[in-house]
Amino acid sequence: MKTFLFACFAVLFAGAALSQELSVPLTVREPAGVERKAEPVSGGIPLPKGMFKKGQPFALFEGTKEIPLQISPLVVDNDGYLRWVLVDTQLDLDANGKKTLTLKAGKPSIRRPEEGITITKKPSWVLVRTGRMGVVVYKNKPFTLTANTTADVSGFGRNLITGAEASYVDGFDGKRYVADKPSSIDVEYAGPMRATVCVKGRFIGDDKNRFQYIARITAW
Repeated sequence: MKTFLFACFAVLFAGAALSQELSVPLTVREPAGVERKAEPVSGGIPLPKGMFKKGQPFALFEGTKEIPLQISPLVVDNDGYLRWVLVDTQLDLDANGKKTLTLKAGKPSIRRPEEGITITKKPSWVLVRTGRMGVVVYKNKPFTLTANTTADVSGFGRNLITGAEASYVDGFDGKRYVADKPSSIDVEYAGPMRATVCVKGRFIGDDKNRFQYIARITAW
């Protein structure tokens, strides 16, 4: 978990579970013909109605071996029951390979990785960090994702990319509008295996169109 990835490479397919002892098979396929090592796998899993309350623990198995798992609630109904959860893990896969995992209800017996993704929130910035790499989003500066990608133990070391900006060009008058400082920075997922920060804001001088930028920074 030392680099930033912006899309998972596989889709999880869940079967229905009608027993109180949930056991759902999840099929993971490698579609690009590339060998994978500790690659992120992420997918939403539906759950039977009225079975599990929010906060229910789950464990994930590859055969009989339990593997690290991060579970995030996606949909909770009005009665407080889980209807969808987001499953995040990491797998080794051969090129064009396939594995079947099993999601079970119950407290996991292994701990999630101690060293993983962290999110630090301060009054003027939010930092998403994976080891030596970090992305800083400033609340009081124009939003520009790549220019705030840094490499250092602290996350505030040498900038990897400079001179970038977020902008768009109006197709009618050809005028270019540059992103203003964020109006909101929300942490959607936070954990050692996956973190997502949603950044929203408007463009400087764009009073007529009132366009808004929405950027999601995801680290696996």
